[in-house]
Amino acid sequence: MAMNKKEQAEFEALKKQVAINRALRWTDPVDRDLPPPAMGGVSQGYDFNSYNKTVFQVWSKSTSHGNGVYSNLTRSASQNGLHLFSTEERALRALRAAVELEAAKALADIDAAIAKLTNPE
Repeated sequence: MAMNKKEQAEFEALKKQVAINRALRWTDPVDRDLPPPAMGGVSQGYDFNSYNKTVFQVWSKSTSHGNGVYSNLTRSASQNGLHLFSTEERALRALRAAVELEAAKALADIDAAIAKLTNPE
């Protein structure tokens, strides 16, 4: 049986609500599994930024690291080698865990403010 436009809109709204409800869960933390290489080596992996919620490629040597794909022509780097995520999926899972922790802390702060107003002591 075909749905009319109103039923289709209601169905789409329900699908969106289900996706939102499923997003409210705790994710297992993900460890960085790619250590900085030994002297002279370069490791290529992924990292994330929880502020702008992005995952990106990074490289690391024993003494420096930088964004993007490493090349011998790379001129810009930051000090110290980094532990990286070996896959984009691992970085995305770690990003999800970090964002959900930030959101949970913000919600806890709001709950505390509500409790303070409703139960002043």
